[in-house]
Amino acid sequence: MLWPILKTADRNVQRVINRMRDTSSRLLEKLGRSVHPPLSVLENTCRYLFAMSAKLQDIPGRIYLRYILLNIPAIVLIILALVLVQHWITMPIWLSLTIIFVWVIKDVILFPFVWRAYDRERSGSMRSMIGKQGIARERLAPSGYVLVQGELWKAEIAEADQPIESGKFVRVVKMEGLKLFVVPEESEDY
Repeated sequence: MLWPILKTADRNVQRVINRMRDTSSRLLEKLGRSVHPPLSVLENTCRYLFAMSAKLQDIPGRIYLRYILLNIPAIVLIILALVLVQHWITMPIWLSLTIIFVWVIKDVILFPFVWRAYDRERSGSMRSMIGKQGIARERLAPSGYVLVQGELWKAEIAEADQPIESGKFVRVVKMEGLKLFVVPEESEDY
């Protein structure tokens, strides 16, 4: 849905950059100078932004929707604040519209950096620990500590058959609060 729009925008930006380069080159040739350096900075910035937009194509639509819906209250509050300010200060309408526009652009620019926070499936939920492999740091009989993903966790044996000795591999099968329930792991591929 968003990708064809970004592709069209990329082609349009490339045309504008080429026209700017040609125009500035002709102008600077008349003045006897070389190509204007800031144009390459603009070109590199545009290329970076469109490379980033290609990565955004893989983001599920539900995350875009969640981001937009959670930013609507902020935009409404900005509009209400501007309306209240209008009662005390005479402010031109173009300034209010510019403030709203800049606010929305800020949200668009920040999205590539914060979208992961809006993805519940990738967040650090409890379900993300289930199935992970760890190593017992002390004897689990029936509880003790295990190292999973570089962090020390309180753990208990899920099936209280035999104790698990220190240094043995375990697999997380359940999590309640900050306690992991583990079973001994047969393979030692950690």
